[in-house]
Amino acid sequence: TEIDHMERSLKAQFKYADKLNAEYVGVIGDDELKNDEIQLKRMSDGTCVRIKTDALAEYLTEEE
Repeated sequence: TEIDHMERSLKAQFKYADKLNAEYVGVIGDDELKNDEIQLKRMSDGTCVRIKTDALAEYLTEEE
């Protein structure tokens, strides 16, 4: 888990995640907070899904 404390742009944060070879990047913005969701991007192919935060662990376990 990484959290950006340097106030970099979203693009810069994705580049950094790619440099770290992160499998997934989770984005939580205002809409996601409101809906108790997380936007999850698979770095290998760029696909994005929105899932409920309480289903995150199950989703990631199924994806392995």
